[in-house]
Amino acid sequence: MEHADLILSHAGAGTVMECLRMNKKLVVVINTALMDNHQMELAGAMADRGLLYMVESTENLDTKQTWESFEDFSPTQHEQGDPYDFPRLLDSFLGFATAKME
Repeated sequence: MEHADLILSHAGAGTVMECLRMNKKLVVVINTALMDNHQMELAGAMADRGLLYMVESTENLDTKQTWESFEDFSPTQHEQGDPYDFPRLLDSFLGFATAKME
């Protein structure tokens, strides 16, 4: 992953966090069969912030438009300052009460 210019992965929280830490260009393909479609929620929030490019199904990978979009995508650099930002985001999506994490 350290040597990659582009990472294509599922939208698992661990993979997303590692790619953000390394400031890598990340394209995620949603696996809708897992845990009440949590990957869609996580990837959607990260895509809205410009941190990754989201593809909603594997069928969409095989289109010229999708590949052109990958080339045009330039991710927003993730601010490394708050180590609790990502856990708070996950907690909110999973319905856990947000606790003060300091």
